[in-house]
Amino acid sequence: MTLEEFEKWLENSREESFETWDDYIEWKAYSKKLEELQRRLEEIQNAQRVRIT
Repeated sequence: MTLEEFEKWLENSREESFETWDDYIEWKAYSKKLEELQRRLEEIQNAQRVRIT
């Protein structure tokens, strides 16, 4: 399941589980970090006139 599907499942779940919420928080943090790294990689790949000293 995707993060979005997990979020919807979690919102509709009547079961309260700290472990499940911990998984969600960790997954969301990794997802945000991945987005940030992908943006940085794209910036590097599209860089022009880069000079390494």
